[in-house]
Amino acid sequence: LWSLLKKKTDEPCYRLINRDNHEITIDFMEMRGNNINEDLKCRDFTINAIAIELIPGNSAVTIIDPLGGQNDLEKRLIRLCSNHAIKDDPLRMLRAIRFSAELGFTIENDTEVSIAQQASLLNESAPERIMSEMIRIFAVPHCTSYILKMDQRSLLDVVFPEIRSMKGCTQSSYHHQDVWNHSMSVLENCEHILNNLKKYFGDQNPLILNYQKKKENSAFKNSLSFP
Repeated sequence: LWSLLKKKTDEPCYRLINRDNHEITIDFMEMRGNNINEDLKCRDFTINAIAIELIPGNSAVTIIDPLGGQNDLEKRLIRLCSNHAIKDDPLRMLRAIRFSAELGFTIENDTEVSIAQQASLLNESAPERIMSEMIRIFAVPHCTSYILKMDQRSLLDVVFPEIRSMKGCTQSSYHHQDVWNHSMSVLENCEHILNNLKKYFGDQNPLILNYQKKKENSAFKNSLSFP
């Protein structure tokens, strides 16, 4: 059984959700522009701007790739489709970080520059969409480097404005780092333990794994980093 939901309010876009498995979804929307090439150029990244021509009765596959997405897939690169891609949807900046974290891809240099220059636009994105991306970033086994990458590109203090006061905030003599760097060290060491449970917990490892099934690692790491 499937449920149909309207995905966007500002343009015709709908999502079919499998009621038995909510992770299975199919999105439908009207074609933008006069043809498929124009539509693909409105996408976020070149690796997502590839289509297949479907011809009834023809088993041959014709790939439509106006922006070189296949080449970027082979090179494991995340590249914006256009100069206005971020302005069209600022959440794409977080999606770039998330794709890099989940797939191990490199964000292409011009795309990196565009993200850093337009980071403040992320404020225009809906909070629930930002939360969804952040949960997935925190869920990767080694998210610390990507959280730091977000900070270096001025994205993180848009999501968590509180971190501004953490930087340079000294602590008691028992600490050798300010609050910000201390929090990042906690996150890094937390990840190391989560990724090496058997080493640290031995025979109790199954109990920890069972607890993990009930509690999302991403939420746990988030609470440690930004209490």
